[in-house]
Amino acid sequence: MNQLMHMLVSAGGVWVIVLGIVAMCLAVAISVLVAMQSTKEDGLSSAIAGSSGADNFFGKTKTLTKDRLRSRVTLILSIVFVVLVLVLTILTANVNLTA
Repeated sequence: MNQLMHMLVSAGGVWVIVLGIVAMCLAVAISVLVAMQSTKEDGLSSAIAGSSGADNFFGKTKTLTKDRLRSRVTLILSIVFVVLVLVLTILTANVNLTA
């Protein structure tokens, strides 16, 4: 309990807790965005079945804007998440060394 109080009082410990909460929120947001994305029809299953989304005129641009936006937001959040986890790793190593 004493170590927990020391970690909460120190400035590095507060940042670790705040950034940890932000990292958990980002992980949930990334999971939801990945689940909302539509499946790509150009994979192995479409090659076996012989279907292609590019066969008709609207095949390539059917839902291009929403899917592209979700894909870009997912990519940006993933990059922020990776950087945040690296920062948390560095902060946690510094907090553990000073405690």
